[in-house]
Amino acid sequence: TVSVLYWLPHTHYTISIMSHRSLKEAQELARLGEEHKRTGDLTSAMEHFHKACEIYKQMTPNGLELARCYNAMGAVYTSKGKLDLALQHHAKAFNICVRAAPGGLGVAASYNSIGLVYKAKGDLGLALLHYEKAKAIREEVAPGSLDAAESYRSVGSVYEAEGDLDVALRHYEKAKGIQEKLAPGSLEAAASYNSIGGVYKCKGKLDLALLNYAKARVVYEKLAPGSLGAATIYNNMGLVLRSKGRLDLALKHFDMARNIHEKMATGF
Repeated sequence: TVSVLYWLPHTHYTISIMSHRSLKEAQELARLGEEHKRTGDLTSAMEHFHKACEIYKQMTPNGLELARCYNAMGAVYTSKGKLDLALQHHAKAFNICVRAAPGGLGVAASYNSIGLVYKAKGDLGLALLHYEKAKAIREEVAPGSLDAAESYRSVGSVYEAEGDLDVALRHYEKAKGIQEKLAPGSLEAAASYNSIGGVYKCKGKLDLALLNYAKARVVYEKLAPGSLGAATIYNNMGLVLRSKGRLDLALKHFDMARNIHEKMATGF
């Protein structure tokens, strides 16, 4: 009996330390996964997210960290064009969040992610429905936050795809205003600059388009050089420069975009 009384606290302490280390490891794996995703290394991102999810499933099977991991994996599948797998993972995240924190930011994140997949599938109605659900939660729970800014940009992207450019621009400007206040010089702000540039390009206001693309380029070259996002900016700038008749400069930007895609395809 004495032996049991002596060792039981020690065993509990050891298990607690192991659990703490495992959760720390999962968090680090998830962080590295986000870093790889940011730089466009989707294979490495998925490997890290998968390992993190396996730990979370053992340690906190109904926890919000596991839900975030599922959403992250879903985002990678969306980027890879594997949209059905993306929906499956976002649905897993949604189910956890609804049980753990109904009406919370985790539910909103899942709605937004599911909307992104439907947009990629070309179903703009379902995309907007899910984006609006996410926006409603975020405006109530975290008004003026970066999460709310993400929703404004998401909703704006549907209106842009539908050709309603003025409504799209209003949403993008809302997103930009929040991001410039809370996260100036961030990739989130760069994404809004790119979206605003796209609207101005569609409106034929090429100088304003180029101005916003250039703002996005500065951020991507600093934070994510050689990424798919950087390639997108170079290509967008090339299209505007070509429309302005600056063909040599346009070709230079197209070449920079192509080089990134080639490096990512070969792994070098």
